[in-house]
Amino acid sequence: MPLYEEKFLSPFAIRFSQARIRPTFQDGRLVDRSMSQVEAVPWPLEDDGDYDVFLSAPFPPIEIIRWRPKIREEDGRTCVDEDGRKMLGEACWFTFDNRRLYCLQAAASKQWPRRAGAIVHIMHDLPLSKSTPRKFRTTDLGCSVRISWRHNVAPRATWCWAEATRSGASDVAQQSEEGRIASDAVHTDASQEDWSELSEVPYDIVQRSSHLTPLEPCNPQALAQGIIANGNASQGSGAYEEEDEGDAAPPPRRREAREAQHWNSGYGSAAHGAAAAAASSRRAAPGSNSGAAAAAAANMADPSLAWPNQQVNPMGLNGFNGFNGASSNALTVSALAAQFAQAQAQAQAQAQAQ
Repeated sequence: MPLYEEKFLSPFAIRFSQARIRPTFQDGRLVDRSMSQVEAVPWPLEDDGDYDVFLSAPFPPIEIIRWRPKIREEDGRTCVDEDGRKMLGEACWFTFDNRRLYCLQAAASKQWPRRAGAIVHIMHDLPLSKSTPRKFRTTDLGCSVRISWRHNVAPRATWCWAEATRSGASDVAQQSEEGRIASDAVHTDASQEDWSELSEVPYDIVQRSSHLTPLEPCNPQALAQGIIANGNASQGSGAYEEEDEGDAAPPPRRREAREAQHWNSGYGSAAHGAAAAAASSRRAAPGSNSGAAAAAAANMADPSLAWPNQQVNPMGLNGFNGFNGASSNALTVSALAAQFAQAQAQAQAQAQAQ
């Protein structure tokens, strides 16, 4: 499993790695509905003035990497120079989670010109899957993304955050002073080559942000401005609400299930990191079902997180409770660690009995 660093970053500083996204997630959930669950709260870190807004999302943090993509033609073919060598674009932050990035960018655009930051996982290297590099097939260096099903001849719409915020206007004088400051902040994040220079995520970010009241949008029309409709698709967040019978959702991907299990185990709860700390101090016995133990601990910490037969939700629960303040947990770290140990012991006993 590749190592990663947990940092704050502006969603606008991250590029799409693919040219198209579906309007649903792997488990069939509508992207727009998850987008509506992203909350913007005042920046909870007094000693960090890089952002004005913290985005609390209903899914685990997106994974990003610093990458130089191949420059492609409109038809997807790789551009080559006079010597026949493949041409590479500038190094940028790219994500593997394009639908989640779309949700974060849409939420951030509504707060413009406030500077919005979200938690990201910066990967030290590409995932082990050999297909990952082939997924970087954007034709505009990830600045926009088409929203459509695979079989659609023409995309229903195209999302571009620069259109949503109007920060991509050629006439800089048209931008407000706040807009220029926000644009400079995005450029700073986007051009940051060294991830160690980015803002650290404190262990108690959940406690700091859970009591904060969500902010009203500064730019409620941003989503409609950023959606470039095609065909008969209407503008706005309701343009993709309908289900498409011809494109059934495939089973959840392994990584999405792993991430959801990670959050179910307590990482995204009000006791941020307590279950992870308890797990690191114990080593599961050979043959033990540590995944079931983690899920059991999460269910004990908050019954509302339980899923039938402890099946993890590949989208990271009902809004990854801790970050949007929906969780009412009052457990201490020691209490959660004790419950985790009890659940793990039960799982080991069951494994030995089998």
